[in-house]
Amino acid sequence: MGYLESMFNLLGRYFCGSLGLIVCLTLLVVVTFGSFLLLPAHLHYHVEEKYLFSVQEGDAAVNLGILIPKSGPYQEVKNIEISWDGVQGKDNKRYVEVIKLTGELRDGEDQEAIISYDVILSQGKVSWEAPVEEFQHLPQRGIESDHPRIKEQVSQITIGTSLDDAYRIYNFTSDCLIYSQGGRDCPSSSALTAFMTHTGACGEFARLMVAFSRASGIPAQMICGIALPDLVIYGTSQTLIWEHPGESHGWVEFYAEGAWTMADPSVGSGYLKWLDFGRNDGRHLSYGEFEQEGKVFMEMKRWATNQGNIIGSEHAALKFVASADTNQVSITPSSYVKKGWDGRWANTLVALIPTTIILCKIRNRLMLRTTNRTPVEDSQ
Repeated sequence: MGYLESMFNLLGRYFCGSLGLIVCLTLLVVVTFGSFLLLPAHLHYHVEEKYLFSVQEGDAAVNLGILIPKSGPYQEVKNIEISWDGVQGKDNKRYVEVIKLTGELRDGEDQEAIISYDVILSQGKVSWEAPVEEFQHLPQRGIESDHPRIKEQVSQITIGTSLDDAYRIYNFTSDCLIYSQGGRDCPSSSALTAFMTHTGACGEFARLMVAFSRASGIPAQMICGIALPDLVIYGTSQTLIWEHPGESHGWVEFYAEGAWTMADPSVGSGYLKWLDFGRNDGRHLSYGEFEQEGKVFMEMKRWATNQGNIIGSEHAALKFVASADTNQVSITPSSYVKKGWDGRWANTLVALIPTTIILCKIRNRLMLRTTNRTPVEDSQ
């Protein structure tokens, strides 16, 4: 009992002093950031794309094709609305929807197409069931999984096809390349080139991890998408002209131990690697497997070309093609992203309030015990 009494007295002095206050504040900071970043949550965004057609002289026929993401394992896309004074069409593809708009402009007239939709993204661990396709095992354009250098390297990294082996590949890929700020869009250098030069952006990181995974027998695919802007506060927004507030981005989906999951080796090149393996951070908006998404975009571009001359095209974060039957037409695209509900704040409150109450009660009890000690107890 004397030992326990001494321990309580020591804790009392510790918590009652300024050092104790620092410890309490540190714990609160750890709980705040831990609950905000680690606990499962849903993040809501509202996305709006505008395309303003202007004709300088004469009448003109205009055409606009836009790729819109679809719902998937870690995202929900809903409330798609289209505002356009013309003919509207839609092609339903595997990973995306293709919006096709055609219309007529009068002499000196402006006309704007507005496409808006809501996105709900998951933060936290993600896994899902889906069939494994043959191409997810095989070499692919820019993914030389059968190259001797790739196969030799992966044999030194893995011992099988488990989730642990997938993490070894992810970890090696993250450390292997030095991040380059150029070329963030999906059409980038091949996996072999990145491996030989040890440099690359998100596309090279993703291709290399997919190549290593397939070489080791782990099915995998590269995903093209957008990393939405890091808008933390409800109601905050960003608007850009000829750009998207998010960034064109590439990452990996792989199959191990009976389930699909995701990894982002380019982001994982930072200090907390495990945060981007098997998890989504609530910002990754997928447009699907990079080659299939690219084929859909090229089909859309051929459609627009058959209707007229290309007057604007983008295949990065903005994914559109516009054409007209005269060179007197111009187009100005803009994009707007607004942050909605963010479940991370609810997690933080749920974790922070009881933690604060518990720490205050412990500190008050220890303070009370310390102040109630008699001089005789102190001398003992």
